[in-house]
Amino acid sequence: MADARDFPPGADPPLAEKSLDRKADSKLTELDHAIECTEARPAVYVLMQITGGPLYKGSCRDLVERLKDHRAGRVSRTKNQRPLALVHHEYFGTFTEARQKENFLKSGQGREWLKQHLARVAKWQTQGTFRLGRIR
Repeated sequence: MADARDFPPGADPPLAEKSLDRKADSKLTELDHAIECTEARPAVYVLMQITGGPLYKGSCRDLVERLKDHRAGRVSRTKNQRPLALVHHEYFGTFTEARQKENFLKSGQGREWLKQHLARVAKWQTQGTFRLGRIR
């Protein structure tokens, strides 16, 4: 996933690899936009309720289909937390690699890494800064 240092100051936020045209249909949810810009590849992903709350971490063989399952309410852990937003995703060559990264994100070190990563992205988006200092 892209880092804030990879984008010039006026660039779009790095939450998605591809740009999204949010003016096309204002009734679409955040997850609908994520489905449009993701690829059908093995991946690890993190979802969050739009209003805030705990993070859901998962891995899959096909990210597009898995996000569609979450949107449709076919995943028991997230069906009562909709609408959801995709806050992080990483692609991998195999499902095994994606599963290993999911296990890391669910560990103490992984939760800390994810917290810092999301804080850097949020700070970059709100301040529009190009170079970020170390976040504690």
